[in-house]
Parts: sequence; structure tokens; C-alpha cells
Amino acid sequence: MTSFLTDENIPPALAEFLWQKGFDVKEARKVGIPGISDSRMIELARREERVLVTFDRHFANILLYPLDSHYGIIRICIYPPLLPDII
Repeated sequence: MTSFLTDENIPPALAEFLWQKGFDVKEARKVGIPGISDSRMIELARREERVLVTFDRHFANILLYPLDSHYGIIRICIYPPLLPDII
């Protein structure tokens, strides 16, 4: 089953929703790494074989984050970012 790492900009309710669906979810804000750099965030996701879930648009840049360099990045791009629409 897919494991996720949610960036600190992801609402806790989304992580809870994924967890309730049976996914293994680690929240950056709950593991004591607020303000973590992007390079450390992607490295943590890579090391733990997790898909990164984020609102940050630069994570969608395949020149910075080539497809074979991580386990996946989900960049949520919904405007306005209303929780029911995100879920």
C-alpha cells in the first residue's frame, strides 16, 4: 500500500482522511520538523519510500525533482483550496 508524507502546508483533515482510508500517513507538522527545507522534505520522503503530498508548486518541476528520483509527488493545485474539494 502507498505511504504518504504530508507537507506542513497540508490540512490535518486531509491526512486524517487518507489515514481513515487505510493509508500509512506521516505528517511533517506532527513529527517535529516544522520549517524543514524542501531538500530535507523530499529526502525524508525518499528515505521512507513515501509519496510527498504538498501545495508547493516547485515540487512539480521535473527538472528539480526528476521522476526517477523519488517515490512520487502529489502537488495539489485547487483554487480556492477548500477542504471538501481537496478531499
